[in-house]
Amino acid sequence: MRNVTDASNILSANQPLLVIMAGGTGGHVFPGLAVANEITQQGWRVEWFGSADKMEAELVPKNGFLIHFLDVKGVRGKGIIAKLYAPSMLISAVWQARKVLKTLHPNVVLGMGGFASGPGGIAAWTLGIPIVIHEQNAVFGLTNKWLARVAKRVLCGFDLTASAMASQSPGNVEFVGNPVRAEFFSTIKTQRHNNTFRFLILGGSLGALALNQIIPGVINQLRKKYAISVVHQAGKGKAQPVQLQYAQMNHKLQESKFVEGSQAEQKISKPLATQSDNTVLEFIDDIPAQFAQADIVICRAGALTVAEVAATESCAIFVPLPIAVDDHQTYNAKALSDNDAAILIGQDKLADNLYSHLDMLLSNPQKITEMGRKARALCIQDATLKVIAAIVQEGLREKL
Repeated sequence: MRNVTDASNILSANQPLLVIMAGGTGGHVFPGLAVANEITQQGWRVEWFGSADKMEAELVPKNGFLIHFLDVKGVRGKGIIAKLYAPSMLISAVWQARKVLKTLHPNVVLGMGGFASGPGGIAAWTLGIPIVIHEQNAVFGLTNKWLARVAKRVLCGFDLTASAMASQSPGNVEFVGNPVRAEFFSTIKTQRHNNTFRFLILGGSLGALALNQIIPGVINQLRKKYAISVVHQAGKGKAQPVQLQYAQMNHKLQESKFVEGSQAEQKISKPLATQSDNTVLEFIDDIPAQFAQADIVICRAGALTVAEVAATESCAIFVPLPIAVDDHQTYNAKALSDNDAAILIGQDKLADNLYSHLDMLLSNPQKITEMGRKARALCIQDATLKVIAAIVQEGLREKL
């Protein structure tokens, strides 16, 4: 495996062009945006391949980049009819991508994953345009696994992934880490107020049903012993039911005091937490600020989330998505949990084990701090620059 160095400003002639292929989920789009925002500071133009019905359709233009839509969809789990149509859909999308690339003449294309990466990468290969791919997860996705055969550079977010791929593609595989937006590295953990522990619950951009159903009850049980505030990202259309769970369970778990009166004992109750202690949102826009305020993060284990946890020096409990392809979220989480830098709980064990893990952390706040520091030590802070270095180097070779 080769090491890459910062190649800032190597290319300066007539604004070289990078086409990024990334979409479908935030785990592909946000690392792509981290690269796009940084490389434009080095004199490059950036355009994008994506899908019209996915999150990139809104996010990419919002960040100032032109996006070209390819008519391609995933067929995994869609049944036999969808699979029969898949070859013709792929061929059509490849020709769409070729038409755009022949017009743009990009110096390099960067594949970050998502439906558009496959046809976009194939089109670039047929036109002789250098391909750089970046695999964020600890297990290679199907598209990137194929594109690795024709890519000039294969960049990996996890060391274990790079080692495994190096045996198949010796000489062009590099461990660079996962690009994270700069604002995550500039976050400073805020001090805890009034001994209140602050929780951040993230189910990914679409939310997570298991986290929404189980966590409110566990949090309210812990409130018998600890002061806790919660910010909970529930997912689109799911905020109100989750907010109701917190409110109902809190009402059931009231503290009671008995005060002697002149005639009889009077029962006086008060809620364990007020409504303001539970902030439930469909989607959180300013994630870096929420990481800065959180003592404990409970979340899925997408590659980007794991990288953001490490970048923000956060103490995390990972609950991998059990239906993730090749169980890649478990392997993502193990990069931290195997180094005592996070806690990993399988979703099938969440209801039984979450309380005990949280009780252990809340009764020992120093452990929260130590775990966050260990996570930060495992973070590759210059991952974005390493990806850009590979792009710039291949762009330079293409011009020679």
